[in-house]
Amino acid sequence: DDTVRRIQAFMDKALREAKVHTSWINPSNEYDAAVEKFVEQTLRGKSSLAFLASFVPFAERIATLAAWESVSQIALKLMSPGVVDTYQGGELWDLSLVDPDNRRPVDYETRRQRLNTLTKDIVDPQLSPEKRSEAVAAIGQSWWTGDLKLLYVAQGLRLREKEPDLLLRGSYHPLIVKGQNAEHVIAFARKYLGKILLTIATRWFASLLPEPTALDSLKKNLQQTFIEMSAAKAGTAKPMKFTNVLTGAEVHADDMNGVMRLSAGDSLNTLPAIWLIGDRQ
Repeated sequence: DDTVRRIQAFMDKALREAKVHTSWINPSNEYDAAVEKFVEQTLRGKSSLAFLASFVPFAERIATLAAWESVSQIALKLMSPGVVDTYQGGELWDLSLVDPDNRRPVDYETRRQRLNTLTKDIVDPQLSPEKRSEAVAAIGQSWWTGDLKLLYVAQGLRLREKEPDLLLRGSYHPLIVKGQNAEHVIAFARKYLGKILLTIATRWFASLLPEPTALDSLKKNLQQTFIEMSAAKAGTAKPMKFTNVLTGAEVHADDMNGVMRLSAGDSLNTLPAIWLIGDRQ
């Protein structure tokens, strides 16, 4: 019943704001009632079982792929130049059918408790990178809890707090992506006083993954996809090593005739998006 009412409310708002057959100022009671009945019959009528049997698997597939895309967007926006656009209460999945209302009360206690659990299981620097990587991958496999999004938001904001000059004053360098499936990867660098932060995000997962949940195939499918940055932009002519902000794993960049090159597959491993902090060797 609650789902039916939510869909009806969404349809009512969408159609009134479209202002084609009805609107807030000039409502058509007959049209509005017909749409409300249509929604109810679609979800609870005689043909609803056949419709839902066809629709639900599609919705589940799209929801999984959308989760990965959302994480990539978070990784990109938190490290891009300018003001960070984070939304109060949007640390977990927000399944509103319309724009979220930031006047709604936020359950901060639930977010605090879940974040504390994540901090204990993943962020603890005493854990090995292998254990942290496994823990993050496990969270990805239960993406519907929202913990994956919460982890990226928290770690991204912590990184901004730790490196304020790099994120506030650092130069921005879009990076070249080459090779097989290059169109599926977006990458850029932020640089300030010798420090380098790389943001690498995957996109268009539907045509990249054999199954929506198969993030473990990223390493293979992006193995021959390379992110390149000139030695001049990197500020060093030597090979560099990077540390994955989420897992603590080390990623090494090769020096290819004055060009710093990373394998997207090796760098991402099983994550849809990553941040890498660079250190000179």
